Amino acid sequence: MTSLTPAEQLMADAAFAQSGRDAADFVFWPKPGPPTPLRSFRSSAEVLTIAVTHSGRDRLTVEREAREWAQRCGIPVPTVRAAAPDDRWMVANYVTAGTPEGSRYVLAALDVADQIAAQNAPSLTRPAAEWKGSRRTLVSRLLRQARGGLSLPDLRDAKAELTALSDSILMASSG
Repeated sequence: MTSLTPAEQLMADAAFAQSGRDAADFVFWPKPGPPTPLRSFRSSAEVLTIAVTHSGRDRLTVEREAREWAQRCGIPVPTVRAAAPDDRWMVANYVTAGTPEGSRYVLAALDVADQIAAQNAPSLTRPAAEWKGSRRTLVSRLLRQARGGLSLPDLRDAKAELTALSDSILMASSG
């Protein structure tokens, strides 16, 4: 998707107005792969995400609650700077994740997973859904793993630890 529908543009205009952000400072940030119920706009410092369906609002609710929980627990996540009371939109800090760097990247992720596992699971308004990468992006994800020097045994170990965590804890780390 490279552009918004007229209805989505109206939703975006309302979100910019309600959040007090200037739309001219943001660019539409389409996600690769199949359409999702969310649309994002990025500035140099923030990301404004709008929900274009009811399931998108559910996702933003879980995302906001999980980030707030993580912050209370001292787990580093992008800060939610503003959100609509009904979770139709959310503004958060924009953070550049960087490029995966092999085992160092995996070990850092495992350290954060340990921080999350040491906390009591958050009490979320809506149940956490199982979010997985699209099968359409499998080849590109495998190529990134190979280019980053990620070994398959490290990946298997990380996935095993991830699988052991509950869905509610996983949602807190998706920021």
